Amino acid sequence: MSNTPQNSTQGAAFLHSLVDLIGKPYKCGERGPDMFDCYGLVIYIYKKLGVELSEFLGFETLRQYSLKMHTEINREGSIWQEIGKPEQFCVVALSKNRLIHHVGVWLEFSKHDKRCLHAADGAAVMADTIEKL
Repeated sequence: MSNTPQNSTQGAAFLHSLVDLIGKPYKCGERGPDMFDCYGLVIYIYKKLGVELSEFLGFETLRQYSLKMHTEINREGSIWQEIGKPEQFCVVALSKNRLIHHVGVWLEFSKHDKRCLHAADGAAVMADTIEKL
């Protein structure tokens, strides 16, 4: 990603800026910076990383992936692909019956502190372990 933090100082500062989003209220259709829905939060974070995501991926694209997705950039734009395990800043997509119903962004604060930042319907932006999603 074009603006991915390149060193540990930049990375820590970027992670800290994302932590500041925790507690921001959920509102369906909101894209930030004061309120978010789950995909709005993903769009907001990726925009900070220099990646423009489409407003709506389409049902066929969403059906293709179940748990984890990662965005890469090429000349044609964003390409979604399934990955084996979460990586820093990848999109985590939760599905039921092969339909995605919730998304967030994977953050690795340390080797033992890895969480998904997501905006929960009826609540707010929060950072949860994968087991609590």
